[in-house]
Amino acid sequence: MYDAMLAETVTITGHGGDQIEAYSARSLRAGPVGAVVVIHHLPGYDRQTAEFTRALAAGGYNAVMPNLYHREAPGASPDDAMAAARAQGVIPIPDERIVGEVAGAAAYLRGLSNSNGKIGVIGHCSGGRQSFLAAVSLPIDAAVDCYGGYVVGTPPEGHPLHGMPPLVERAGELHCPLLGLFGRDDAAPSPAQVDELEQALQAHGKTYEFHSYEGAGHAFLQVDRPNYRPEAAVDAWGKIWAFFGRYLLSSRARGVVNVHVPDGEGLDQRQREGTVRLVQGDRRERVFRPPGARAGRAHPQHRLPRPGRRSLGARRGRTHCRIGAGPGQGDQRHPGLRSARPDHLSGPPPVPRRQPLQTRNVGASCEYLCEGGSALARRKLQGWRRLGCGSWWSAMRWLRRWPG
Repeated sequence: MYDAMLAETVTITGHGGDQIEAYSARSLRAGPVGAVVVIHHLPGYDRQTAEFTRALAAGGYNAVMPNLYHREAPGASPDDAMAAARAQGVIPIPDERIVGEVAGAAAYLRGLSNSNGKIGVIGHCSGGRQSFLAAVSLPIDAAVDCYGGYVVGTPPEGHPLHGMPPLVERAGELHCPLLGLFGRDDAAPSPAQVDELEQALQAHGKTYEFHSYEGAGHAFLQVDRPNYRPEAAVDAWGKIWAFFGRYLLSSRARGVVNVHVPDGEGLDQRQREGTVRLVQGDRRERVFRPPGARAGRAHPQHRLPRPGRRSLGARRGRTHCRIGAGPGQGDQRHPGLRSARPDHLSGPPPVPRRQPLQTRNVGASCEYLCEGGSALARRKLQGWRRLGCGSWWSAMRWLRRWPG
């Protein structure tokens, strides 16, 4: 499988039209592929979140992580950028600014040449809250909230994020399916807050999928922290691959939605290559079509009874086999109809009957033709009389066999 990718720092258009820094990791597959906006946590634009971005690119997606602190500290390290943002009083970052940064990142991803137009968003810690914020504010296709705190409730006094409004009241504005990954030992969000969010989503009939892990607390996905829980992290990544595979790897063809469910290795049917694509047990692509007429449907005449033959199904008529005219096949008077075996319209064609031979005395006519008196003509006439031909046309055909 071709799994090359390109990771680099790029410049995108963020909130208010400002140019901001972003970390991009893109799959180099021809596509079309889905795309994901990664929202970093409170510590900032750090190595761990960059690894999240590269992991998504290695899985076949285009991913980009905007630097939410770029305006306050362009080019600074993550720790210095966060400190500069706190010193300038922009933490917590206003919600409208976060929405603008995510919208700019989504526009950047949609503009890539191998994009299929599908955009997802994922965030951990405070980025999980911002992921939910993007899902209720922007027309995106999938959102993943990794233990995002204070979607329900408000941060206490003295917390860096104190002053952020709760988002649970906006659950009815959710634009896309939501995947939530939480730890049972976490305090923000606590199991009670997760249950409250789930009840709000149920009340509004939203599509969601929540998973809570026993023995896992906050930041259980980060491998460089003591809170890392390998078993929970491996299972959570499997849920992420399946979720994004279900909603982001679909075709952008109008009127048809192709849903591709990845296998256990995180590979989608469109990502497999070679003989692996031919394994029948791994074919999990489901195609949902809207009701009504669609391209390839059988023409009405294909469903007419055919004498002595079974009826034709869709894509088995002459139009699809390129042996008949397309328009007007059901009407023999239509100028588009050609005589291309119309046995299913008017029955088998009649077999021409052989005409009986006419018996006429054409000797006088033959003598008249041979009146020139040449020896060759006489021999022709004598030969014709010996054959005893019974018609003028038979005689003419026989005479043409002679040269001269």
